[in-house]
Amino acid sequence: RAALLTEIRKTTGTVPSGKRKPGRKAKRSADEPSTYEITLKLLEDGLSVDAIAKERGLVRGTIESHLARAVESGQVSIFKFMTEKTVTLIASAIKEMPEEFTSKELFASLKGKYGYGELRAVMNHQKLRKASQALQEKD
Repeated sequence: RAALLTEIRKTTGTVPSGKRKPGRKAKRSADEPSTYEITLKLLEDGLSVDAIAKERGLVRGTIESHLARAVESGQVSIFKFMTEKTVTLIASAIKEMPEEFTSKELFASLKGKYGYGELRAVMNHQKLRKASQALQEKD
């Protein structure tokens, strides 16, 4: 069993509790995918946000923040992990916000109904759309 456990730890990159200094992340080799890349791969494989979180042993907010980053970079469509209705509701709330606002203020205006990752994903989606529209208008 010990050999099997060691092999599992090597494969998953986990370290038994007490072996790692608190607050320090385990280093990964250059050829290992980042946690962000692993999340994107699982999304490509068809897993939901909750399923990815469960599979990876992470909280939903972490997965949402990975996906918000992917939306911002244009790697992933927001509609791969959020419904059009949710995106529209959050986008409508954004329109009601003052020019300069924080995700914390948006979170409060929506009474905590959506997580910060979801809010940032929609904010990034809108930023990307505006940039795309500005480019089209230049041409």
